[in-house]
Amino acid sequence: MSDATRNVIRDTILGEGQKYQEFGEPVPSSWIALQEKLIGLKRDNKIIVQLDEIKQINSQMNIPLSDGELKVFLKVFHNMGYALYFDLSILGDKGILGPKLVIDSMRSFITCERFIPRPWKKWQFNQMRRSGRIKISHVHGMLKEKCGSNISEHSEHLLGIIEQHYLVCQPMSYNKGSKVSPDFYLVPCIMSADMPLAPLELNRESGLIITFSSERTLPPAIFNRLVCSCLSLWEIFDHHFYNGLVVVRSGKFHPMEMKREIRQIVVTLSHTESTKRPDAEWCLAIKLFLTATIEKIVAVYSTSL
Repeated sequence: MSDATRNVIRDTILGEGQKYQEFGEPVPSSWIALQEKLIGLKRDNKIIVQLDEIKQINSQMNIPLSDGELKVFLKVFHNMGYALYFDLSILGDKGILGPKLVIDSMRSFITCERFIPRPWKKWQFNQMRRSGRIKISHVHGMLKEKCGSNISEHSEHLLGIIEQHYLVCQPMSYNKGSKVSPDFYLVPCIMSADMPLAPLELNRESGLIITFSSERTLPPAIFNRLVCSCLSLWEIFDHHFYNGLVVVRSGKFHPMEMKREIRQIVVTLSHTESTKRPDAEWCLAIKLFLTATIEKIVAVYSTSL
């Protein structure tokens, strides 16, 4: 960029700014002192703070906020990008004053090869990439290496946020009627296993096909997040994972195939017995869940399906 162009941009910004008496959104004066205090903690490298600690700081303010006002304050603070705060019991009572920490945590999964123990051979990395599976013990090591040892005690909180955004998941499997928690995270965005040349055995003639279409190319992230949301909530008895294709058996008799194409996601619901159709109530529940989930995910990308 030339100096002349830079000067034009600067003069334009200053000219627009002079039209306004103030900048930003007006906030209650009682918020300012608390906001400055939290920003001060961030400057002191206090990255993760307990909600009780925030309440203690708030109680020392000249005009303390009520519990309800404090939650509103934290949500606004979150929306302004100063911090991350999720009012979800599953994530516990913590706030993150350094949003970049979560970004670094997410990047750890993409660049996982740099942080997994060195004795690993190349074929082991390739196998991990193909399957999209990373052992939980390696995940904690990655976060410690990428984000610093001082956040080790908060790694579960960071992983909870990443899971809430459907970027990774722990698919729950069932063995003889008992829920089994896997010792790995599934990370669809690193999965590289190619789709099988021959179609997997599904009862397509009596099955139900649900299609979610878009006028534009669908980002792979939409499909990946949909997969994570499904696998983290449904009872999965069997599964096959590929890049752009997931086949699971939800319930004992209902295989389901989710396939990503250029401008659509195709979901095929079936039955293990060729003479039977999939249960109507199950199909409706799956369709409603998928529709609501895709709408929520797509909203992040400001894209219309």
